[in-house]
Amino acid sequence: MKALANAISFFVEGTPVPKERPRIIQKKSGSSFAYTPKRTKEWEEIIAWAGLQKIKKPLEGPLRVELLFLLPKPKKTKNAYPIFKSDVDNLSKSTIDALNGIAFLDDGQIIELYVRKQYGDRVGVEIHIEPI
Repeated sequence: MKALANAISFFVEGTPVPKERPRIIQKKSGSSFAYTPKRTKEWEEIIAWAGLQKIKKPLEGPLRVELLFLLPKPKKTKNAYPIFKSDVDNLSKSTIDALNGIAFLDDGQIIELYVRKQYGDRVGVEIHIEPI
């Protein structure tokens, strides 16, 4: 990943968790509410905490985001690439949502997004964000 003067780059260790759909619970009273599943919430908290350690203030203007997800390799696999586990769009969604308001003011600023997943010796996500 490239390094520019105003760019932000950091690695977050941990098994990446894709964004899951919110769960809807209906109360006995008939009202309902949505909640984020625990695994997703915990991963987003890890990403947000790491972002807060690295980022002084949110970037402004249009942004390019590069995400490299390093996943644990199963003991038995015939595939060189992780084609069956976790869609890249859901992996990126949880990471971007966690950094909203920390790395950037709003995720609508992202006009370019590059996402890759691969097996790695270390597990986590390499995050690179730069102004365009």
